[in-house]
Amino acid sequence: MDMDIHGYRIPRNHYVASSPIPSHMDPAIWSTDQNADYSPSSSRSEPEEEFTAGPASHAGAWMPFGGGYHACPGRRFAKVIAMLSTMMLVIGYDVEVLADVKQLQVSMRNFGFGVSRPAERVKARIKRRGDGILVGDNLLKC
Repeated sequence: MDMDIHGYRIPRNHYVASSPIPSHMDPAIWSTDQNADYSPSSSRSEPEEEFTAGPASHAGAWMPFGGGYHACPGRRFAKVIAMLSTMMLVIGYDVEVLADVKQLQVSMRNFGFGVSRPAERVKARIKRRGDGILVGDNLLKC
């Protein structure tokens, strides 16, 4: 069955997505200079100063997994898997991008549906370091 929400008709069997970008670029929460080019250190007056422009300093301003009743049920699992995968890559491999990083363009094709991708293929060299990662008494093979 079709739905009407605030004057917008949503046909049956169609997906609806909302972008987190407007809330993540809201000048009432984030300063204008932070909106132009994201930089983790943009809110610091001194490089050594503790970084505070984030979820803890702006409750509810950063919602990559949605919120409330419709929050992603796998958000904690996804976060753990993303962190573990990144950890294993960083510790276990040397990664070298074989392109001029400043010339890379981001594809907007999948905007709002996960991680952004480069507009074109990017060559990279990935080389394993050693035998694996030692975690406690266990050697994890990479």
